[in-house]
Order: sequence, then structure tokens, then C-alpha cells
Amino acid sequence: MNSLAGASMDRRIFEMGLATEAVSAYILCCSLTDQGASVSVKNLLTIWTGSEESLRQSLDTLEAALIIEPLLSDESGGKVYHLSSQEWWHAAHKAP
Repeated sequence: MNSLAGASMDRRIFEMGLATEAVSAYILCCSLTDQGASVSVKNLLTIWTGSEESLRQSLDTLEAALIIEPLLSDESGGKVYHLSSQEWWHAAHKAP
């Protein structure tokens, strides 16, 4: 792991070709992990400066790239995530 800020952050995130908001969401996920807090939509919304929709889109992007994995979800759309190991990450697919 290439540590940048905290124990869980990997600087490869900046080389993935992801949107700025997705990278920001990843950094917030790492921050929560380093603090020992659960990486949940609820916790992320307390520190996310954009809309809930933009957070969910960013989390969907991270999930599609296998950077985060959902551990739990409820019927209201709340999810708890786990940061995946870097070897599972997939680069963003760019449109032709």
C-alpha cells in the first residue's frame, strides 16, 4: 500500500482515471476507516459537501471499480462499505 495521508489510503486512487468527486469520496472513506468509524452512507453524508445524489453516484463508481465493497445494506438504501485491497481495483473505463 502506498500510504499518503492515513493507514488505509492508497495513492493509486489518483491514477485510476476517476472523477474528482469519486476520489473525494474515497478519501472520506479512508478518513472514516482511519478513525475507526464505519464507512456508511449515513456517516459519509455528515462530512460530504455535495448532494446525497452525488455521494451515491461517487460510491457507485467506487463500487464498480472494486475500490469499496458493500458489507451491509438496508431497505432505505443505507449501506456500509469496506475498503478493498488495491490488487482488486479496476481502472475506470473511458468511453471511446
